[in-house]
Amino acid sequence: MDHVSSLIQHLLKERDEAIARAKTAEKALVKQTPDGSEFYKRDGDGYRVDVEACLAYIAKRRESQHNTICQNVRARKSLETENASLREECRAKGETIAAMQGRVDWAYTLRDAAVASHEGQKRNTEAFMRERDEARAENASLKEALEDQRAWMREQVIALWEDTEKRYGDVADSDAEGKAGAHARGRIKEAESIKDAICECLRAFTALKPTSAPALTNTQENKEEGR
Repeated sequence: MDHVSSLIQHLLKERDEAIARAKTAEKALVKQTPDGSEFYKRDGDGYRVDVEACLAYIAKRRESQHNTICQNVRARKSLETENASLREECRAKGETIAAMQGRVDWAYTLRDAAVASHEGQKRNTEAFMRERDEARAENASLKEALEDQRAWMREQVIALWEDTEKRYGDVADSDAEGKAGAHARGRIKEAESIKDAICECLRAFTALKPTSAPALTNTQENKEEGR
């Protein structure tokens, strides 16, 4: 506002000086039309300064400059309002950026924790896979040993079965011929108990792993019943 007041005072001073110069020049006649003839009027044989035209020009110029000043003032106020709005927007955006930066930092923290957790899970998975492979190898070895034990057990049972059948048949033949008597019947009972034990072993072995076991016959039992 001080600048506007100074400008108005300068215009008023310029007007007063122009009026003084016009009044001084009004007394002098100009024989030829001078530059700026719109400020002169015909007076006899020459021209005289038109004070009213000069004042009108000065007033018009002052009004134009005043309007320009008013426009500048309004523009400055508008700019100040816009600047205040921009400053507020920048402040809000600064707060938003700070909050976003905090979230970004938190996201980096979560990412680092996730990476560390992933690395730990990866190591645990690798350890588990090693243990799994070792367990598989151990299971394969145990299966092989079990198969060997099953084969050995089967051989032993079959041998025992064949031996019992042979002994059972020998006793039955002796009894059929009437040569063994009570001693033969004792051997028959012993053979039957052995046969039952063998049958129990075969049933347990079959439950462990179904295989084709030698069939049991009731030939000797039929002989005993017939006797």
